[in-house]
Order: sequence, then structure tokens, then C-alpha cells
Amino acid sequence: RAKILMRDQKSIRQWEQKNLRGLRKELNSETCLCCFSRIANDILMWSHYANYHKGICICFSYKIKKHKDFFGKIYNVKYSENNSLPKFNFYKENFSNFRKKILLTKARHWKYEKECRGIDLDSNVGYRKIPEGVIDSVILGAKFGKWHLKFVKEIKEVYNKNKPLKIYKAKLDHTKYRLVIDKINL
Repeated sequence: RAKILMRDQKSIRQWEQKNLRGLRKELNSETCLCCFSRIANDILMWSHYANYHKGICICFSYKIKKHKDFFGKIYNVKYSENNSLPKFNFYKENFSNFRKKILLTKARHWKYEKECRGIDLDSNVGYRKIPEGVIDSVILGAKFGKWHLKFVKEIKEVYNKNKPLKIYKAKLDHTKYRLVIDKINL
């Protein structure tokens, strides 16, 4: 009888872990979530997320209350050392803890991103209008094309009417494997 119970508990745990991936997708579609990085000069990040250095990096300010309302609560992402999905006891832990745990855990391979996420568990999912003054600066990629300048000028006009928008340009260092970011004037 004890063996049957043990086997059933093991089956339940296997089922739970197997279904975490599906639950993660479902949570992503039902949660107001925005991802950020604490670093702006990582070559791999620019390759992955900015079209091989052709895009831009938007830097946000998180100092004023209305900014905090826009972002939700900011949490650091945790990176799983053994690359396993987070464990969760559906019978003992509350659902809010589960949501945070599943939305804030990634494989250790992504640790270089130094990611944090703004999560609002209480609001409706959807696009939000960025409040004025939240965008602090823009970094143009090392291979940024002039065709994107119109977009940067729109950011400057729409989101930073009363505050100057700082503009930077990334350059590939020719002596080391790194990016150098310099302030420029537009």
C-alpha cells in the first residue's frame, strides 16, 4: 500500500513538472510583464535583441511614482543553476507565489542578461502608453542606420517634451571584444 502511494505521489510530481511549461505560456499571456536588462553594453545582447547592432536600446527612469505605476513591481530574474524548472507544491503554496516563481526563473545560460522584470499581477494584459519622462536615454546600435533617426526623433518629441533625452551611440572596440558607448548630439 505504501509503494502504491509513493508511486502515485511521484506520478503527481512528474505531471506537475511536465505541465509547468504549459502553465508558463498561459501565465505569460495573462500577466502584464515587461523585461529589462541592467546592462546596456553587452555584445551578445545587442546581437540577440537589437538586430545584430542595427537597433536601439531604450533606457528607462524608475525614480518617480508614476513611473513605478507604469512598470509594476520590478523583480530580479533568478537563474536556475541546474536548468530545471522551478519546483512548486500545488497543495501547499499559494498561486501568487507560483506565478512569481514561474515568471521570474530562467535557465542559467541567460545569466549574462542580468534581467529584471516589471510584473503587474493585478492589471489587465495589453499595451500600455509610456508616460512622459519615463524614457531617460536612447543608445543607437553600432550598425544603426540613419533610417531609424525618425523614430528616435519621435521618442524625443512625444515622450520627453519637458526633459532632454540623452542620445548615445555604441561602437565596437577594435582592440577588445566590447562595446564603447559615447554620448552624441542629434
